[in-house]
Amino acid sequence: DVEGYYIAPSVSSLAFHPESPVRVCDTRQGFGPVCNVGSGANASAQPLGAGQTQFIALSPGSTNAVPTGASAAVFNLTAIQPTASTFLTVFPATGSSCGGAPSASNLNVTAGITQPNRIEIGIDPTSEGICVFNAAGSVNIAVDVNGWFEHTVATLSYQATGPVRVCDTRVGTGTGCSGTSLGTWSTITPAVASVGGLPAASTMKALVGNATAVSGSADTYLSVYPDGTSFPGTSDLNAPAGADIANMLVVVVPGDGNEDVTNANGTIDFILDATGWFQ
Repeated sequence: DVEGYYIAPSVSSLAFHPESPVRVCDTRQGFGPVCNVGSGANASAQPLGAGQTQFIALSPGSTNAVPTGASAAVFNLTAIQPTASTFLTVFPATGSSCGGAPSASNLNVTAGITQPNRIEIGIDPTSEGICVFNAAGSVNIAVDVNGWFEHTVATLSYQATGPVRVCDTRVGTGTGCSGTSLGTWSTITPAVASVGGLPAASTMKALVGNATAVSGSADTYLSVYPDGTSFPGTSDLNAPAGADIANMLVVVVPGDGNEDVTNANGTIDFILDATGWFQ
């Protein structure tokens, strides 16, 4: 299912604005920002039902995650323990309303599993919102924004590369984080700038890659965020015990060229393969 493409920089190019992850939606009660399910006094936290399509604002309340005028958004969508095997489809909202969902899917989830996927999608600049369709059962969702695009003379251009392994915590991998498996609420700080042929932090403003959680001892989630910032309370990987789970990663590269990786529960290994960057 194609969602977009990159072209050579021009006046009509989309400029990328990376940002530290911000959770703008969580349909569970008591888990951070309440998604605008319902409206006005009827707004409440509740899962999406079978065949339900829900509008979600990407800049709810005081959270200016995706500003007015943005033409596309980058975010992590997590499906949380659906009651039935299902798929979720994300598509642009028109104003604050949703039409019919397209014949495409962004997440295909087995009943009872929590699973994320990174999404880049065009949005209506006057809406700043997306629509999420759930096919079967009921499911909670979380949305973590970490960047957006706007129509302007490109300030950051995308540079693609062949896969470059910059971190593998398993013993003997030869990477800078070899032998540093993550325990419960532990954090590692792998270097990404100037590693494996990647540019210096002064050039690389955001990293694009594949993050993999490897054989955890317990159900857990991992968050990847710029070094020097506080833990954002967002997730990039949701891994059942013993499973190997991967997800696309787009993350700001701070001045020191390092990323922080935090594990919530148990002991787990982590792999990061860079596939490109914005400069």
